[in-house]
Amino acid sequence: MKLQQRLPELSPNTCKYVPGKEFETFAKVVVNAAGPFCDSVRKMANSNVAPMICPSSGVHIVLPDYYSPEGMGLIVPKTKDGRVVFMLPWLGRTVAGTTDSSTAITMLPEPHEDEIQFILDAISDYLNVQVCLHICYPFLYMLK
Repeated sequence: MKLQQRLPELSPNTCKYVPGKEFETFAKVVVNAAGPFCDSVRKMANSNVAPMICPSSGVHIVLPDYYSPEGMGLIVPKTKDGRVVFMLPWLGRTVAGTTDSSTAITMLPEPHEDEIQFILDAISDYLNVQVCLHICYPFLYMLK
């Protein structure tokens, strides 16, 4: 469901359901659960409101299972640039990643090659096996 318009308190809010059917809803409280898009919803109520969202992204790469023994993970609490990097067993594979990189809000976020290389470099300091980009499974990228 997509909010089309936010009207004054206790007035109907016009919503649009994905297939195109419009209807009005009434609520005393509306929860803004729009994630990184919260500020755009807040601006519907008050166009002068100051932004409060600092969007950040998390990049995760999926590696073969032999990079992390079952039931064991690795967290590097401070890397060269101060971010956290982790490696954890996940669904028969190993997921390695980092979070909290500042980013712009976009509908189709994609990881940048330098972010991927940062993860590979950071975890290679703790492994005996060489980590190469070509052994990674498809990437996961989150905007939060």
